Amino acid sequence: VNDTLENVNRGATVEGIKGTLSEWEAWYDETKLLGECPGITTGLFELDSMTGGWGNGNLVILGARPNMGKTALALNFASAACREGRKVAFFSLEMTKRELISRIVSAEGGIEARHANIPALMTDAERRIVDDVFKTIEGWGLYIDDSPGLPMSQIATKSRRLKYAGNLDLVIIDHLNFIGTDTKKENRTNEVSDITRRLKGLAKELGVPVICLCQLSRAVEARPDKKPLLSDLRESGTIEQDADLVLMLYRNGYYTKDLSDRNAELIIAKQRGGRTGSINLIFDGDHQQFIEGALQGVMTTAGEEDLPL
Repeated sequence: VNDTLENVNRGATVEGIKGTLSEWEAWYDETKLLGECPGITTGLFELDSMTGGWGNGNLVILGARPNMGKTALALNFASAACREGRKVAFFSLEMTKRELISRIVSAEGGIEARHANIPALMTDAERRIVDDVFKTIEGWGLYIDDSPGLPMSQIATKSRRLKYAGNLDLVIIDHLNFIGTDTKKENRTNEVSDITRRLKGLAKELGVPVICLCQLSRAVEARPDKKPLLSDLRESGTIEQDADLVLMLYRNGYYTKDLSDRNAELIIAKQRGGRTGSINLIFDGDHQQFIEGALQGVMTTAGEEDLPL
């Protein structure tokens, strides 16, 4: 009982409605001046329009099947925020720093991704472009941690250090399924539930948006219509419950194996207090970026034999 009372005494006081109303009015006056995108820009005009940008304290889940381009899209989000002068922490639990920089160079410099990853293929002209890109991005507030298997406790500690040093506006984690555990749970479902609760708590504590990538289950590929659903969030229903915004990336060309089909959809499957819907994108795989718009042409449906293994 004493421990409980001590914890209560250490917590924030319960505030009367008058103080809360004053807080809301201050928020309203400040936010109104920021226009229709009061949050951090996503880099996609239509997504900014539908969501108001990344909101402080929000947990955003970006789900997709493997090879849909979710890391490329997450880096596009990070780059857009950095160009706006924001400070971004990118926790890459799957890819190395070098791989991420190669992707950023490809997207920012318009250099073919294959050339950015194989130096022998890069021309002298492309190398000069890389130097120009470096001059730009070295001034970005981008912090990359590629430590494998980071548990939530270390992600939270490193994020707090950046925040309290004035160097954090946005956290991106790639991805949920590679986050390690501090204590062993009965099963992975319970571990994921604990992780998503703590991710939401971290976003709220630091007052910054947290974007966490997530791999969807294979159930997507067992359906004739391969567009992902909220029920495809892998391993835990609490992912949907804890998230303020759930985005899902879909490319039909991945299933039809039509390399010329670069159409993509960014599906807003859940938005707390906002509308859902889809945004048309074009995936430029050669330069690791997503562009707003849609290509013309009829898209076919994959047959049973075309499903990925």
